[in-house]
Amino acid sequence: MKYISSRPKKHVCQNRHAKNRARQRYGINVGDSMLNRMVNIIQCGDAEVVEKQSNRVSVFLVIYQEETYRVVYDSKTKTIATFLPKDGVFR
Repeated sequence: MKYISSRPKKHVCQNRHAKNRARQRYGINVGDSMLNRMVNIIQCGDAEVVEKQSNRVSVFLVIYQEETYRVVYDSKTKTIATFLPKDGVFR
């Protein structure tokens, strides 16, 4: 018998979390199209790697519409996990 989970998949939770943090830390409403474009920028090598946190998670500086964003990208789920504060300081 197959177990059916009612919990959302990891990439769905990461997208929701990233959208909330973008609103909180940058004051912007991020849609799926913006997240997808930022992921494409990272995957094409057009973003600057700031720090590699693990084999699957890295911090990037992504320039999107003339604004620079610090984001955490998960290479396994191929999603942006969160937006970090502009100044790099956690609160």
